[in-house]
Amino acid sequence: MNLNLLKKTALCLALPLSMSVATFAQGFEGTIEFKQFTAKDTTLNLYYVKGNKVKLDQLGKTSHKAEGSFLFDLSANKIIGVNHSRKVYDDVPVSKNPAANKIDTVIKLKDTKTIQGIKCQGFIVKSKGDNAQITFWLAPGNYQFFESVVTLWNRKDKASVYFRAIKDTKGMLPMLSVEADLSGKEQGKLEVIKIEKKAIDAATLEIPKDYKQFK
Repeated sequence: MNLNLLKKTALCLALPLSMSVATFAQGFEGTIEFKQFTAKDTTLNLYYVKGNKVKLDQLGKTSHKAEGSFLFDLSANKIIGVNHSRKVYDDVPVSKNPAANKIDTVIKLKDTKTIQGIKCQGFIVKSKGDNAQITFWLAPGNYQFFESVVTLWNRKDKASVYFRAIKDTKGMLPMLSVEADLSGKEQGKLEVIKIEKKAIDAATLEIPKDYKQFK
């Protein structure tokens, strides 16, 4: 995987960036593993979260080892992409422009769903222009990092844009999101398959010392 491909193929799914480091320190610390399913592919990804820093590993399908990573420094508003096979890293530019998607409807469902032992609230976000709808199942809690990652990265994929259209998601984490067209035909989904609260070694979220900046 080259660094340019790493920048283009990252998955994602994010509180205002003015939030203090102290507030992040009160949030979730641990790991979150999730799978993304599409008609063409299945990918496995892993978050490491500690304070105001987040690492997103893209795992190999057979090795389950990190092939590429993104390091998010939420206090510095900075993202670094890492290529492990080449032992290089580089800054990841982020767009400041808003997405063009027009969201028509956001519905809070009466239904809830229990995922990984957590009771989640359902939301449906629809766009006629995209001929798309995404059903999100959001876990309440202290997952403040997630909205901050989505906001900082500002990706234009539907999952990110539609999530940002939901109000009052403070501290919530999508445990499951299912994308479909407006007729209901499923196009793909993103699902948390393991979540674990635990202490994370700070070194896990840093660039390895023997890696060099990409030139």
